[in-house]
Formats: sequence, structure tokens, C-alpha cells
Amino acid sequence: LFSLQHLDLAQNCLLGSFPPTIGALRNLCYVDFSSNQLEEIPDSIGGLFSLKHINLSKNKLARIPLSIGCLKKAKTLDVFCNLIKV
Repeated sequence: LFSLQHLDLAQNCLLGSFPPTIGALRNLCYVDFSSNQLEEIPDSIGGLFSLKHINLSKNKLARIPLSIGCLKKAKTLDVFCNLIKV
């Protein structure tokens, strides 16, 4: 799995948070966790330096970890339809 580049877990009724070990998937370029029930994103997401596209829309996220700012290659971050307040 360490060479995995594309991870699509959209519409899978995922609850709570995904494991912090996602940070070990260093080659990920695209993740889609949209349309689930996620409430938290682990800080380890900031270690996925190859990420370009992140879809976290339609979940129950109240915040995005500051570590997401470390994703220098990121082109899109979709957090539409969550509980995030500014």
C-alpha cells in the first residue's frame, strides 16, 4: 500500500476519524473521503506531501488540522457541507 497514489473512500458511511497511520501513505496524490460521517481528520495528513487533491466534503468536520498547511503541492481542498465555522 505504500505506493498507493489514489484513495477513494467516498460514500462508505465512515464514522468518527480515519486512523493516523494514513500519514504512512506518502505517495498519495488524491484522496476522496466525501459523503461520509467523519468528524475529525488526524494531524498526520500534513505529512502526505504528495497530496494534490483532497475531497472532504459532506462530512461532519468542525475543524481542519493546521498541519494541512504543510501540503505545498495541494491544488484543491474541498470541505463543502461540513460543520466548519470561521
